Amino acid sequence: MPDFNSRKEALLREKIRYNMELTITPEEKEKLKTSMPIQQIIGFVQMDNLKFIISDDKVLIPRYETEEVINSALDFLDSNSVVLDMCSGSGFIGLTIFDKKKCFVTMVDNDPNAISKIKLNQKVNNIYSNKIEIIESDLFKNLDVNKKYDLIISNPPYIPKNVLLDESVTLWENENALFAEDEGNYFYKRIIEDGKKFLKKNGIMIFEISPWNLTFFKNLKMNIEVIKDINNKERIVIIKQ
Repeated sequence: MPDFNSRKEALLREKIRYNMELTITPEEKEKLKTSMPIQQIIGFVQMDNLKFIISDDKVLIPRYETEEVINSALDFLDSNSVVLDMCSGSGFIGLTIFDKKKCFVTMVDNDPNAISKIKLNQKVNNIYSNKIEIIESDLFKNLDVNKKYDLIISNPPYIPKNVLLDESVTLWENENALFAEDEGNYFYKRIIEDGKKFLKKNGIMIFEISPWNLTFFKNLKMNIEVIKDINNKERIVIIKQ
């Protein structure tokens, strides 16, 4: 049984972060008695001035670490950059990059629920532009091979299948957005191998990773930089052509 008081404190901390009224509604009290993630109880995650709706349809909940991944990409981009956000989920990465840089962004996911969530978050934030493209695809399958990108960025499923997670994750988020074969490295391998054909000559790839994936990346014979997050965990990989 979840610790009600600790979850209540976590909910209030989240409300402080978003300058919300520090009250707990009867409905929220009932949800706190379950393992529902705090972000889903609030109903959204915010990145600067953007709001991303988080409902119980099991699309991956954006984590704070992903904000660091986004920030690591911004120095490489300007308004003329062409970006591919692979395994886009809620559109957290792609829509935030567009909001900050007004560059060309293609968001790709193979889950129809994720595609619907991207479009919902587009509507919520009134982000419409002919620079934005949303594609349902198994990775690169439905992409135009003649289109080249300055940046391929991805937070794919990367948790090894044998890792046990808390029920606050497993009961509320889509396991297909969390776990990956090949010790968690399946999608990295596919994106790195196939993505080469879609990158411009001096293009880069940026991935969110976890310490589980570190050995895989360090064994690649490529120009790789690994960056630790605010919690001193290996979190970001930058691969340069």
